Amino acid sequence: MSETSMAADDVDVVEAIPSRTIRFPKLSFAGTDYDHVILSPPSAQSLDEATLKPTGIQTVQHLMRKHGTLPEAVLHLLLPQVIEFADRYFERFKLPVLPVAGDASQGG
Repeated sequence: MSETSMAADDVDVVEAIPSRTIRFPKLSFAGTDYDHVILSPPSAQSLDEATLKPTGIQTVQHLMRKHGTLPEAVLHLLLPQVIEFADRYFERFKLPVLPVAGDASQGG
């Protein structure tokens, strides 16, 4: 079957999600000032690695380190609100949690 003969329901289109800039009060570290971070869409591997982190903050910081513009040391100085905004950006990329087969809590 050629691409032109496929029904519209048979095609999934992944649209680009733009980067996101988060501005925050100026932080100084190692002689450099930082007042924003630019986040880009994460890879599937980074999302998978992030799920291994023990806390939500560490999960977001992992994604910010891999797909943001700040040095790791600066990530630890950020206000909680910055982490929250970053989490909202990355949330759209996370896969839904699927029920485990035979899980009695799912009613099945």
